[in-house]
Amino acid sequence: MKLSELQERIFTTLGDPDGTLYGVDSMLMQMAIETAHEAVLPRYAKPAIYEVTGDGSTTEIALPTDVYEVWAVYDTDDGIFLPKAALTPGVSWGADFLSGNAWIAYPYGSITLSDAPGEDLVIHYGAYWTVPSAADDDLEIPQSLIIPVIFYAASMCMNPEMTKAASENTHLLRTDSGNPIQNPFQETSRYFYKLFAQALARVPSNEAIYK
Repeated sequence: MKLSELQERIFTTLGDPDGTLYGVDSMLMQMAIETAHEAVLPRYAKPAIYEVTGDGSTTEIALPTDVYEVWAVYDTDDGIFLPKAALTPGVSWGADFLSGNAWIAYPYGSITLSDAPGEDLVIHYGAYWTVPSAADDDLEIPQSLIIPVIFYAASMCMNPEMTKAASENTHLLRTDSGNPIQNPFQETSRYFYKLFAQALARVPSNEAIYK
């Protein structure tokens, strides 16, 4: 699917196929799509690997800039996955592990091992999805994430009208009876977010594979 088609589907979801009803400009649309791509990461990030050869002296390994979350570290020489350090008080790094090594996702953008590796490692991690920026760019996200992205972006696109209504309603007099909706755009945004959460819950998560 192209970015242009995704944008059309978002406008259709808003009930605004011409893109003129809610004041959604190109900048807001792009921000909504970028934010939607990040919103799906806790459920399903892009599976990626990074191969590195240890030098026997360095314990800190810098990761690629697209890393979102490190899932596992595989020692190719020993044929085992290294355990993640539990940071248990009174326990030395790697002391209680068969491999004699362990890792932790620290500092930001890196992992640190308890012992400097002298062998090849394969780091399995979840990466950020590439966000398309040109109309004819292809979407990188899988088919299962398209509907969640559409609903999340639609929720974000209600922000201008929602904010405008909130400002105008500050001066309203509460003379009507019952419990009327004072900001229908806010309710619409919440509705789209609810649809997003429901759609995302149906997507198989990375956790089933790596956690």
